[in-house]
Amino acid sequence: MLSSLSRLVPRVEAAGLLVADGLVEYQNLNGGRNEHVALRLPPGIVSGGKVQNPELLINTLLELRRRMSLRSRKSGGIVLTVPITDVYVQPFTLPAVTSGALHESAQLNMKMICPMEIEKTYYGWQQIGNENSDQVEMLGAFAPRDVIDSFISCVQEAGYTVAAVEFSTLSLIRAALKAGAVDKESPSLLLEVAPEGLNFSVSHAGCLFFHRFAAWGLFGDGGKNIETEKFEEGFVDEVRKVVNFYSTGRQGGEIKKMVLVSPTFTERITQIVGLHFPGVEIKVADPGQVGPAMGAALRGLTPRSRDNEITLTTLNAVETFGKHKLANFLAVWRDILLTTFAFVLLVFLVSALVLQRVAVRVSAENPFAGNAAGDAELAALEAQVRAFNTLVSVVKNAVSDKKELSGLLRKLNGLTGASIRLIRINVDTAHSSVLIEGVAQSRDAITTFRKTLEGQPQFNRVNLALSDIRTQPDGTEIFSLSLGVKDFNF
Repeated sequence: MLSSLSRLVPRVEAAGLLVADGLVEYQNLNGGRNEHVALRLPPGIVSGGKVQNPELLINTLLELRRRMSLRSRKSGGIVLTVPITDVYVQPFTLPAVTSGALHESAQLNMKMICPMEIEKTYYGWQQIGNENSDQVEMLGAFAPRDVIDSFISCVQEAGYTVAAVEFSTLSLIRAALKAGAVDKESPSLLLEVAPEGLNFSVSHAGCLFFHRFAAWGLFGDGGKNIETEKFEEGFVDEVRKVVNFYSTGRQGGEIKKMVLVSPTFTERITQIVGLHFPGVEIKVADPGQVGPAMGAALRGLTPRSRDNEITLTTLNAVETFGKHKLANFLAVWRDILLTTFAFVLLVFLVSALVLQRVAVRVSAENPFAGNAAGDAELAALEAQVRAFNTLVSVVKNAVSDKKELSGLLRKLNGLTGASIRLIRINVDTAHSSVLIEGVAQSRDAITTFRKTLEGQPQFNRVNLALSDIRTQPDGTEIFSLSLGVKDFNF
């Protein structure tokens, strides 16, 4: 019974997608698969942890999508992983209280320790370590809204549905824990050698505790070349800073294990660590098992209702994917109803033809039947045929309307962006007009959305009155606008 219900309410899949300096990488573990597609980014598209050329990034993501399997292209749901260049993390502790009070306390602490303007920041938190009787350990993360929004808009424009947004070190430690490279009993220092620089992160109780980014420019002399002696000096200094930070935060806790994630340069780094940190055990991880894309894909296996990890968006992972899951549910039931209706029509057609043949045969074999009775039967059959043709025309028009409305809804959802959420859409196909109601983060977002609609060739008569905008207690804006549709062929 449960398996039958699960087929009628399909599971919404989420894969992992890494967008970093010089690389986009897709990993999908759903349904027992291990699908991996990666493409190199030309220099300058993503640089310094920011999107520098959105158009070329979207083209690369579309090419990545074309190389995915058909099933993956249909689902399109991803956990997006971005570089840590502009992501600030901070561990903190809270008193052990009830779940509701813990949420409020975490919210207050995040606002107090935020290193940026809170209104221009995406932030989130999650519990790390084990809860004891007195305190709960938490990890907070902060990132500039404009930086994250630039990644999200490109990914959505390429046809992906974002379930959550996290950063590479959070993904990396999840993959390392799954692969057995780190454990929950002892802390570990992870080093990822990335195209943009070195990503240092500390694993505490199997969770991210702290991270630090060191660009390659820190080890150079201002040019493109890095001297071996200068790199060794700078690398040792960076490792010592991270180790000392953890030891201070954990009141004497000591890191004795280092996990190196890199396809190259491992031998030289191992020599430097062995020389300057003789008490640290070094383990070289398999990049195919321990990587940010793999870590994001592992998070995608967690049902959205149980995903409580950090996500750097305005909505949490559950709310972000709810609309997509509902759309899949409605699409399945639409197909079921249309198939059933078509089957009923087929049965009706066959029955009508059979009855017609039987009536003709009986009329021919009855010597007492007159011409008047035959004419009456023929007229009745003709009326049935006309009724059937009318019914078929109604069904055809209904299916056509559904396709037109489906294309319109997809077009409108694709134009909203991260700051607009549509709550009601009324379509009057007879007058080619649409009434939209939605919720926006600000009035500027509403104005931008209106201008976007005006710039679409298939829309006209876009009308937004200031009296139709209402400010809510939480600071969001409810608005309504109307527009005309020139052509429903989207």
